[in-house]
Amino acid sequence: MKTVGETIKEIRTSKNLTMESLCSETLSLSTIKRIENDTINTSFINLENILIKLNISFDEFTYIRNNYNLSTKKQLIFEFRELTSVSVDIEQIKTLISKYKSYLDDNSDNEINNYLKFLKALLVINQTTKLGEATPLVESIWVSLENLDNWYWNDIQILSNIFFIFPMNEAESIVELLLERIKKYDTFNNSDRLYIALMLNYIQVLLLNNNFKKAYQLVDKAILYAKDKKLYLHWANAIAKKGIIEKKLGYPKADTYITEAKQILKVIQEPKYIEDLNRDIKHFCMHIPK
Repeated sequence: MKTVGETIKEIRTSKNLTMESLCSETLSLSTIKRIENDTINTSFINLENILIKLNISFDEFTYIRNNYNLSTKKQLIFEFRELTSVSVDIEQIKTLISKYKSYLDDNSDNEINNYLKFLKALLVINQTTKLGEATPLVESIWVSLENLDNWYWNDIQILSNIFFIFPMNEAESIVELLLERIKKYDTFNNSDRLYIALMLNYIQVLLLNNNFKKAYQLVDKAILYAKDKKLYLHWANAIAKKGIIEKKLGYPKADTYITEAKQILKVIQEPKYIEDLNRDIKHFCMHIPK
């Protein structure tokens, strides 16, 4: 990894900027020189001001500093999100658990530790299909957060992943709080994707608990939100869930929504999600008379 000074100098020179262009009332030319030469450690405020002048975000700066690679921690989180965005394979879970353990052997990191707890719970669920056996593995995360007045982005992300492991009444309480508190992050870091994923996962949990009426109250909101945000995969998913719910409730247009969802998934070339939809239809609707 490059030093802070090296990275600032690399970006500045590649943009054909002078040292003087980074100066301000609080940052003299001599200070800029010392920062670039790594003879002093810059404060967060000074670094923030320099990055504004360079028109570079802190995340991009860190990425460039790490030779255009994610840090080890960010790579682990990236792999976690990739894992949980598709149908989960047990061997992939085990591989990621091993990577997380190795990282924690050398680093004390509460965020990574929480993700590790979830991965262990996910492994138990996939091996036994028993949520109750997985709950104790993530319970400490909820206990540490439930009485706090504010949840921050990392808190919201981990709770969005683990809520379904808890008993239904507790899961509903967690989701209701999440849907409210995520609103503060409306314009932050692709929060719209997390919001719609949370809604759809909540609807799925309601379906699995045979609460079709409550799921139906939420599904139109999910459809409109996904369409408005142009999140077409989630839009198709929401339409499919509406079709399944209507089929369970005996409504006449159910098959129309299911067909529409499959057409969207075909157009956006997501055959894996068509397979998942067919599996859900078989699970929820196999005993419904045609």
